[in-house]
Amino acid sequence: MPRPPDVRIEDLAAPKLPPQILEMAAAVEPLAGQCLTSDDDLLAQASDETGLTDFGDERFREPLGVLVRALDTEAGLSPLGRVTAQAQVLQLLKNRLLLQDLLNRHPEIHGVPIERPIIIAGLPRTGTTHLHNLMSADPALRSLPYWEALEPVLAESERPPPGEPDPRLDRTAQALDFVNGAMPYSSACTR
Repeated sequence: MPRPPDVRIEDLAAPKLPPQILEMAAAVEPLAGQCLTSDDDLLAQASDETGLTDFGDERFREPLGVLVRALDTEAGLSPLGRVTAQAQVLQLLKNRLLLQDLLNRHPEIHGVPIERPIIIAGLPRTGTTHLHNLMSADPALRSLPYWEALEPVLAESERPPPGEPDPRLDRTAQALDFVNGAMPYSSACTR
């Protein structure tokens, strides 16, 4: 396999983004001032969007407040960064609600044994993705697809009819298109 060409990134201090990413950034800029203003607002929005209110164990609330305040006042996020960070935190809260609802409806899940799990952990750019891909190739193992890591539980209202694709696949593809457009060399390093 030939060695990929050297990549020189010369715009780290002031990134030159592609036109489609600049258009998206301009489109969301008016929303940025409304983002990350309150963890209570994010909790309420997650509840409104899922129709659920049980977040489970309440110990996450104080750290959530610290995170939201830090993102709002300390992180120095761009308008696009604020919108993106809010969307990520909101998705995690919705995931929590959906997972808690699933566990409430099916408490027997707690009794399912997980024998000999393999957990891959490491810092970015250390080969964890390559290791995950390698181990995922083993048909004897059940790996965690990226789309499922982003949205582990599908809301009942979103369940597609039999034979139709899972909407999480399209949402993940759109998110990856954005990431790859904004940071084109990131995925090249993982191939």
